[in-house]
Amino acid sequence: MLHFSVGYIQNKEILEITVVKGTNLPAVDSNGFSDPFVEIVLMPEKRFKIKAVKTDYKGKELNPVYHKDFKINVKEKFLDMSGSVVSLTVFDHDFITKNEFCGMVVIACKDIPRLPTGSSGIDDPNAPERKNLSLPLVTDTMTPALKELSERSHQYVHDFNLWYKRGSSFAGNIASSLTGGFARAFSLRH
Repeated sequence: MLHFSVGYIQNKEILEITVVKGTNLPAVDSNGFSDPFVEIVLMPEKRFKIKAVKTDYKGKELNPVYHKDFKINVKEKFLDMSGSVVSLTVFDHDFITKNEFCGMVVIACKDIPRLPTGSSGIDDPNAPERKNLSLPLVTDTMTPALKELSERSHQYVHDFNLWYKRGSSFAGNIASSLTGGFARAFSLRH
């Protein structure tokens, strides 16, 4: 499960995301642990042209605590465009081989709360106007939400496929779930 909060300060044109922690993350290393970190990407990448941001990795940990704040400058008009999403992807950090995919949460940008002028936002992750989420990194079999995603033909799917190919060689099941109409969680396990 990934715990985080998100909000957009309109007068500053800043998307604020706080990655709080992960709980019960999948163990992907042979030692029964993972070295997890979270990568945040705004997609479609062609639209946003913003470099991915990452937390530090936490060694040999299945319940990492990050409390990492990110402020991303982005125009609101891009957030409001159809297909705009924020992905928070958990990877296992590897020193020798490619980082391994652990799970993914995708949030529709149009559903991110807009914070009023002068909001403290990131200074207080529990601020009532921020959206606090705890979403599972699903590892079940293919679900209708993923089938819907795979049938789409716009840039969002293209970016998701590029992201999918960027990671390590995947084998297994990819799954998704819809939580309160706000976010989709994707994960793939071998």
